[in-house]
Amino acid sequence: MEQVSTFLITTLFLFGLYSCNEKPSANSVVSSNKVVKNIESISKESLIHSRVDSIKIGNQNEKLRVLVILCSNGYDYSISGYDLDPIIENHLKNKSEFEIVPFSLKKLMGVAYQGVYDKKYAQPIIDKIDADVFIMSRFTGNNLLENPTEDTFWGYETKILNVKSMNQKVSIRANKLSDFKDIENHIKDNIEKLIEDIENLK
Repeated sequence: MEQVSTFLITTLFLFGLYSCNEKPSANSVVSSNKVVKNIESISKESLIHSRVDSIKIGNQNEKLRVLVILCSNGYDYSISGYDLDPIIENHLKNKSEFEIVPFSLKKLMGVAYQGVYDKKYAQPIIDKIDADVFIMSRFTGNNLLENPTEDTFWGYETKILNVKSMNQKVSIRANKLSDFKDIENHIKDNIEKLIEDIENLK
């Protein structure tokens, strides 16, 4: 009887040791691997989302750098006290989506910057001043005629240039206006159209 008891005790003891040292089953290994992979997947997704969010935030904060070039035929007008570019620049300064780049005469020393109203004449300025968009302008009226007549009128036109793509487009303009003040008012009333054209020119 004692031998049977001893045999049973020994058997139970050995069985207990075997159970403790038993390797995890294939199912448990697969299950733990799934957990690890799920954790890695979640971490990667979180990282991707955080990167995307940071890119979105960066794009929201990024402003278009806009340079308003001197009026292409404005020399005679400026002598008489009329100028287009300060009016355009002042209205754009209040818009949060833009950074107005100063027209630096110091940077443009030796550069032909007068009379520019087309992209084929803009390259020397592009080489000297870092901007995303150029705004060019010109007077279209005949109000400075030596012998003004009843047909004398005021007018203006703007052209925008995407410096990266070199695409350009005529934007806001007006003609047959009776006074320079009408040009100022027209620019003010149509500044959102100019902004829309700038943003859509790719």
